Amino acid sequence: MTVASRLKQTIAAAEGVGANLKSFSLETDDENMSKAFNDLAAEVDDIVAKLKGRLSHIQDLEPQYRS
Repeated sequence: MTVASRLKQTIAAAEGVGANLKSFSLETDDENMSKAFNDLAAEVDDIVAKLKGRLSHIQDLEPQYRS
């Protein structure tokens, strides 16, 4: 398995985590927990953006890894 394919899997998994956190935020009645879930989701979104940047860099260096 290539680094690019592992990154793609990691990005998909992280996006799933972010979606779950956003869902938890909507489902809770506790404002503090809702904010905590939203804050964590924002952190995950930042991580996903960085991972996508890294994937793009890898694909620029090694065009065969583009899908």
